[in-house]
Amino acid sequence: PMSKFSYFPLEKWTDQLFGTDLLNKPVEFTSMPLSSWQSVAIGSALYLITIFGLRKMLQIMGKTKPIKPYIFTLVHNYVLSIGSAILLFLLAERLLPRFLKHGLFWALCSEDIFQDNMLVILYYLNYLLKYVELIDTVLLVLSQKELQFLHVYHHTLTMILCFT
Repeated sequence: PMSKFSYFPLEKWTDQLFGTDLLNKPVEFTSMPLSSWQSVAIGSALYLITIFGLRKMLQIMGKTKPIKPYIFTLVHNYVLSIGSAILLFLLAERLLPRFLKHGLFWALCSEDIFQDNMLVILYYLNYLLKYVELIDTVLLVLSQKELQFLHVYHHTLTMILCFT
């Protein structure tokens, strides 16, 4: 069994917020919202339709002033940065002891990791954060900046990769 040491008392917080059932019964990723191949396919399709449709609409409208929602972009970037940093720390805290004890493959690919409900929840939160990151491309289109292939490819496939 892994050590119960934690810098953040996540179990205590989740017990207070959601009750003890959340961590005491198995968490099934597939029962959570946006956790099916259909939702990933629809999300990817809607992302591509939105950014290319919005870009085409702006081209049809002709020469318009770029829309640059500075405050929204600032808040969006701070939320993503802080959320990603917290998730990185929490995932590292859960995975580092496994890595040190059993190695990289076991720490990331073993079926045993899905017995740790908190780890499943952290993976799920990371997956949901990928949907929020799609807003980056909408902000680029609104500011009428050129869309790079790598940017669109990255955002489309990251959501798929995090799902798998």
